Amino acid sequence: MIFLTLTDFENQIRNDKLAVLTDSDDSVLDPLEATAMREMENYLRQRFDVSQIWSQTGTSRDPLLVTYLVDMMLYHIYSKINPTKIPELRISRYENAMRFLRQVAKGEITPNLPEPSDSADDIRWGSMRKLGTELFGDGY
Repeated sequence: MIFLTLTDFENQIRNDKLAVLTDSDDSVLDPLEATAMREMENYLRQRFDVSQIWSQTGTSRDPLLVTYLVDMMLYHIYSKINPTKIPELRISRYENAMRFLRQVAKGEITPNLPEPSDSADDIRWGSMRKLGTELFGDGY
């Protein structure tokens, strides 16, 4: 897997249950993780440096982001197996993750994630205020 480890699933699902879902083949998790990561990126990219987020490892990763990514992956696993019989818990946790991501995208929540660095290559649009307007207002 790219960002998560198998131990990240332990708080959300028992190992034996995950083994049944994956048919004891952990490689099936790789494309599901990539899908969930891209889904998250759609909400995080505007405000955060997603490449830096995904390069973090171990305890430097945001625990809430890890939790929500696992929730999203488990939802996708169940929907792949049988989309009409997704457990209510998985639906609820997926919806919570999506609600969190929408709030982050709107700026209502600001998680402790790396923000994009300002580089000299950035283009800034706009103009300076008209000279004299600070003394006399916009109408002179």
